Amino acid sequence: MQIDMTLPPNHRMSYTTGHRRARSRGGVASVANARPEHRKCNSGAGDDSPGRRTQAFRRSQEW
Repeated sequence: MQIDMTLPPNHRMSYTTGHRRARSRGGVASVANARPEHRKCNSGAGDDSPGRRTQAFRRSQEW
């Protein structure tokens, strides 16, 4: 689907720059590794590397 470059930056279908190979999987921050993406597609990709997953919050007491 084509990206509408006239959309405001915070629109879910607006333009963002994504990575061809995720940085969490060895990709680098370079023009060669960049690609255009819709904001919703880029946000949905996330960082799914096991070492970066959010740890469960441990409480010091039971509520």
